[in-house]
Amino acid sequence: MVLLCVGSSAFAQFGESPLSYQNTALRFSLFQQNGDASSSVLPSVTTLNGFASYLDNPAVMALADKSFYSLGFFNDNRNQNSLYQLNQETDTFGNTRFSNLGMVYKLPTQKGSLVFGGGYNVISNYDSRIFVDAFNGSSTITDAFTDPTSDFNSLAYEVYAIEYGDDSESYYESIFRLGLNPNQYRGITQIGDVNNRQNLAEYSLFGATEFQKNLYIGASIGLIAGNSRFTRDLIELDDQGNYNDGILFADNSGNGGTDIHSISIGDELSSDIIALSVRGGFVYSISKNIQIGAGVVFPSQLHVSENYSAYMSTEFDDESTTNTERLDTEFDYSITRPGQINLGVSLSDIGPLSFTGSIEMIDYSDIKIDLTRSNNLDPVEEGNLRDNETLINSSIQNDYNSVMNLKGGIAFKVNDRFKLTGGYAYFPSVTKIFEQDRNVISGGFGLFIMENMMLDVTAQYSKWDDRSVLYTYTDPATNLETNSVVDKTIESLNVVAGLKVFF
Repeated sequence: MVLLCVGSSAFAQFGESPLSYQNTALRFSLFQQNGDASSSVLPSVTTLNGFASYLDNPAVMALADKSFYSLGFFNDNRNQNSLYQLNQETDTFGNTRFSNLGMVYKLPTQKGSLVFGGGYNVISNYDSRIFVDAFNGSSTITDAFTDPTSDFNSLAYEVYAIEYGDDSESYYESIFRLGLNPNQYRGITQIGDVNNRQNLAEYSLFGATEFQKNLYIGASIGLIAGNSRFTRDLIELDDQGNYNDGILFADNSGNGGTDIHSISIGDELSSDIIALSVRGGFVYSISKNIQIGAGVVFPSQLHVSENYSAYMSTEFDDESTTNTERLDTEFDYSITRPGQINLGVSLSDIGPLSFTGSIEMIDYSDIKIDLTRSNNLDPVEEGNLRDNETLINSSIQNDYNSVMNLKGGIAFKVNDRFKLTGGYAYFPSVTKIFEQDRNVISGGFGLFIMENMMLDVTAQYSKWDDRSVLYTYTDPATNLETNSVVDKTIESLNVVAGLKVFF
């Protein structure tokens, strides 16, 4: 399974294959979503903005004036322009989901503050879709299957997508390159539909108290659970009639042969993720209007159980077809997510205005992957997995960055029933493979629609460039590893709506 995932063809975020363990280790470690409307704009390291403020710093929950319930919904809308082989596609897609349900309970105390709570909150929501329809005159996905170490190699051979390139059967060639020099490749039409989704949520319990006058401390423990699903359907089609040599199944005189009309490839990777999350922090009120604080997220281990399936089949020019060859595997592994330190400061109630800012420090090069969780491994299997594990962890250490995410926000209190909020966040690229800095602009409002009920609505806009690796192959002309990529420009608008009911 490791050999398949390291060398297989796929679409990706961060310019990598989503089937590679290096990519999934990073993608599963990114928790940059917040399903709570009132906490998604303003940093919460030093201020309580809503139920999910504990994600930044659980100590701020001790600042609650009242007990309340929280309920939220999340909507993600994306416009995506994709460029592949000079052919441009524009797609618009989105999804709406339940994102937040929690309770904050302030215990009656004579002095100080004591607050407990818990609930459900979305922490990662990712949806990527790509459709390609283009003529590729440089390569074919079957080039990626000539490597005998790839599990796709055997499937491709059975359906005539690859063949031995010499009589001694010492190497493989794509069926579209058989007997030709590299500069004689005639090209192929590629049509593909790829979807990649991820949803992670945290089920948490937290507590916070005023430990000493003006010093608040808090902690939380949570269960992270969710899933990721990748599907791809791809057809390589000789719709221009470039392969009509009759080289397949011909008799000794070269008669009665046929050629490839199309090759169909499909695969699906489904992963279930579960982990334990522990946080702690403090807030100190320097004065009535100035607060400083820090929160820490301790390193955690994500346990992943994945199921992978793939199929390939071929249709020939004479309309005959091969059997559909299939592959099914299951695999368990774990990912160590690095810790995180959040530092913040806020200026509150400066007239009708309040300001807050924070820095999030995460070293993604500290991500580690463990491929030997399974107890049903023989010594040879375990040795091979450990060798691959060492290579992957070395690549992670070299390719991923230590980052400081910057966040700032402002709140304007119009009156006792209505306030406006705005925010900005800068997320530097987490990987050196494909530089992908992101800027996020946020805005929203909070409105008391009843005496004890508040409506919060926020929107977050961002635009960035991305790259997806369609497949990686060894170029026959240069003998160098080459990527066939889709370049993307993405505009994202997230809208989160929530209710707080005070009691």
